[in-house]
Amino acid sequence: FRRVLFRSLDVLGEVLGFDLECLETELRAGEGQRHVDMLAEINGKDLVVIENQYGKADPSHGWRTLHYSISLGAKVAIWIFEDISSDDERLISFLNDHPGIDIIGVQAKVYQIDNSLPAITFEVIPVSRNALYSVQKKAVLNRSISSKESFYGEFIPSLINHLSLG
Repeated sequence: FRRVLFRSLDVLGEVLGFDLECLETELRAGEGQRHVDMLAEINGKDLVVIENQYGKADPSHGWRTLHYSISLGAKVAIWIFEDISSDDERLISFLNDHPGIDIIGVQAKVYQIDNSLPAITFEVIPVSRNALYSVQKKAVLNRSISSKESFYGEFIPSLINHLSLG
């Protein structure tokens, strides 16, 4: 599943509404022997931990996701699973109600027809939507402005001013 996720990182980014760039996979986090599935950046700036598990979410992965985020200094954690219990949804909701790390729960479904390559879809679970909006807002504010955007930001107002005077 990790390989499918790596190949589908752009799809996940589209669903979440910001660009994700993989920095490293299977990175050791903290003093333990566990490894985070993926460390990524949002728009080339903010660290995000991505932890995925095949099957139903379980509390050990939730705590690991939180541990990895703290150990690596990530302010955003994305926990990907196929299904989640109401208890784990409440855990995500509780953590998101307390400042520090935004936890985004994402349900993934993998489809494969005959011998084709697997395709994946992602859906943010409802209890994570406020955390997602918070991260999206920060991503927009922290995004670098391209030279094209800078040009248009200077050109369009002067064009409007010129047209309104003429």
